Amino acid sequence: MPKFAQLSAFAALLSAALAASASADDVAKWAREANDRAEIQALMSRYERALDTLNVDAYVAVFTEDAVFGTAKRREGIRALIAGIKAGREKNAEPGKPPAPTYQSIQNMAITFTSKTTATIEGYYMALLGAQNGSPSRVATAGHEVDEVVKQNGQWLISKRTVSP
Repeated sequence: MPKFAQLSAFAALLSAALAASASADDVAKWAREANDRAEIQALMSRYERALDTLNVDAYVAVFTEDAVFGTAKRREGIRALIAGIKAGREKNAEPGKPPAPTYQSIQNMAITFTSKTTATIEGYYMALLGAQNGSPSRVATAGHEVDEVVKQNGQWLISKRTVSP
């Protein structure tokens, strides 16, 4: 039996043993947290893609109505923030060409649940700026981030975003 198959079989047996000894409540909590973790990761992926594409509506949609991001307050303030970034990128683009692409990434993302409907995400972010005006791609910014997320109406959203270079 290949080593991977042996490890998979061992993991399956271990999971079955743990499930047999765990209470139904424990299993339900693990399943809920696993699902919530996947949904939070998908939320952050939508955040990154909206920022990469400068899609103002998609960007604003990942935040709660009363969200805070730096000095931007509520969705209206966050809309103004991303619209300003988009305008600046378009202004600095080569004449007749779209702005250089960006590629956002969050690394070492740690999700800590603080309740059934709240969690904190901590990680490192990096944004790459694609080739522009004859210059090669480069790291545009990098730093540390802490996001507070909340589950509202069955959907995880960012309620507070704090970034530091």
